[in-house]
Amino acid sequence: MVKVAILTDDTCDLPVELIEKLGIIIIPVKIIFSDQVYLSSGPTGELSLNEYYEKTVSEIPTTSTPSPGIIFQKFEEALQKADAAI
Repeated sequence: MVKVAILTDDTCDLPVELIEKLGIIIIPVKIIFSDQVYLSSGPTGELSLNEYYEKTVSEIPTTSTPSPGIIFQKFEEALQKADAAI
């Protein structure tokens, strides 16, 4: 078992290879365009970076922090794999 699991939100801008190699757990951030809500952009999100940039031409999105429930769920996931989580 891994000693320490690493968690971060999806704005960390880490390469997918590093996320996979280190088993980093990603906590999604909500990106909101008008009436559409996406869980993060980037390598692990529902919205690719190209799609994100295309959408920002006509609208500036807002964001929302992850809910406490999602954060708790991700920490529980981390503690299934490790002795501690940061």
